[in-house]
Amino acid sequence: MKRRHYGGGDFRRAITIEDLRHVARRRLPNFSFEYLEGGAEDEVALRRNRDVFERIAWLPRTLAGVGAPDLATDLLGESCHLPLVIAPTGFNGML
Repeated sequence: MKRRHYGGGDFRRAITIEDLRHVARRRLPNFSFEYLEGGAEDEVALRRNRDVFERIAWLPRTLAGVGAPDLATDLLGESCHLPLVIAPTGFNGML
């Protein structure tokens, strides 16, 4: 039996990315959802990316390397303790 995706509005109850898509579809205005969901032009790159990610299988390694994690890296010649970068794009500010 195929699992039904969570269809409510509380994103905290979502289990998968597909569940989050269903929540977003219900909560966002259509133009916002289409912007986030879509790709450029004929969406070939989007389809290829999704195909590749569907072939990835995660191998959980519980309690492997349980020491303190080190997320630091060099970013543009500077040491960065938490390498998180968000590109400055205009429409994302509205979201």
